[in-house]
Amino acid sequence: MLNTEAGLTYLAGNKVLYQKLLKRFSEQIQNEYFETLELLKQLSSNASNQKFTAAQRDVHTLKGVAGNLAAEGLFELSKQIDLNLKQNQVPNADLIKQFEQALDQTRTEIAAYLPNQPEPIITDAASGELDSSMLEKLSQLKQRLLASEYIEDEELNRLGQSLPSHFQSTWQQLVSALDEFDFAQAVEKLSQIIDNEIGRLCV
Repeated sequence: MLNTEAGLTYLAGNKVLYQKLLKRFSEQIQNEYFETLELLKQLSSNASNQKFTAAQRDVHTLKGVAGNLAAEGLFELSKQIDLNLKQNQVPNADLIKQFEQALDQTRTEIAAYLPNQPEPIITDAASGELDSSMLEKLSQLKQRLLASEYIEDEELNRLGQSLPSHFQSTWQQLVSALDEFDFAQAVEKLSQIIDNEIGRLCV
């Protein structure tokens, strides 16, 4: 169902990124795509075009994510259902049952593949002030975030551990934003840290 070898190939072997995307996908299956499943179960041949369009949009999005992450079984079933819905055809009960099983199976395989450990937590925060070298590293990080570049967790932890304690709350918000791939929010939090320190140096 989940071809991890192919998934890693799609992401140039970046295992950390692949695991993070799989974790987010599993959460989406639980929080969003099981609702899509219920919508499919309730769909009838005399349903409005709006209902067919809504279901097709969700399934089409799922198909794309499943394909990108090499969740091959779910991708193939989503492709069949997507085609049915585009033609305003109700997928047959057997296909919907297979789709439901694929959702469950994919989440199970993702859980088995992901490391059984909590997300890294920044600890032992430094106290004091930023030096010019650290300020330069943060400025470089900002440019990378502006380009929506993925940053490894290990690098974020190293930087966070070097920050004064009074920046830790803002830094954790930055890390949380990146976990959601919200680069704009991450840049905003990083800018707060940089601007605060530049303002202190200028006093």
